[in-house]
Amino acid sequence: MSGKGNLSNQSTAVAFSVLEYLVDRPAPQRLREIAQGLDMNASTASRYLAALQSCGYVAQDPVSSCYSVTTKLCELANTIMSHVAVSDIVHPYVQRVSEYFGETACFAIERNHAVFYVDIVVSSSRTLMNVQRIGISAPLHCTASGKLFLCNLSDGELENYFARFRPQRYTSNTIVTKEAMTEELRKIRAEGFAIDNGENEEGITCISSPIQNSAGKVIACISITGPSFRVMEELTEEKRNYLSAVAEDLRKIVPGALRFNI
Repeated sequence: MSGKGNLSNQSTAVAFSVLEYLVDRPAPQRLREIAQGLDMNASTASRYLAALQSCGYVAQDPVSSCYSVTTKLCELANTIMSHVAVSDIVHPYVQRVSEYFGETACFAIERNHAVFYVDIVVSSSRTLMNVQRIGISAPLHCTASGKLFLCNLSDGELENYFARFRPQRYTSNTIVTKEAMTEELRKIRAEGFAIDNGENEEGITCISSPIQNSAGKVIACISITGPSFRVMEELTEEKRNYLSAVAEDLRKIVPGALRFNI
């Protein structure tokens, strides 16, 4: 029984390797090209292609005899994503960040020109916690994540934002002019992360890393928030790199999740 199971597992792995090979190719492939690319003989490759074709994952052009993947994988992905909320997908990552820093961790997107909090984990290991709520929103100009979203704007779009929304001053550190924000965004783009240093609430600091799509647009952020005296002490290069690494992990899954859920 175990021998048959191993053979079945190996066959499944080979079938997936054939499928992944075709997915990675920008153009339909001939049988000979597939066999050579996967280092297998043509009859073996043909057998796996026939199985994938019968399942609807691969199609063969009747004129050129070339093979290509169908949209069935996309259909499956659509179905999966329709059953799973973004918060379910990102929650383990937000949990990791909260545990690593021992602070409140948040995952946020931009909605209606504001920061919208999709998932939040409050650490139980600290006193003097900053408590936020899932589903609430916050202004762009005075939050770390919000400033990352403002990085998407051109100079003209930023000027329109300030003219339209007339950003309010919440603390003495709040940036309320387009000129000061332009300089702040220049710094953020250079450093790759943003800080809200008591700009939204006195004594509270937030550090946020961007999650970008393939075009480089910031589509979401992951951040930590806590008392300024504590968070600024934690702003070491090692910890910033950890937050950036988690954001990079999320970059691989979040664009698709947002496409189907938000």
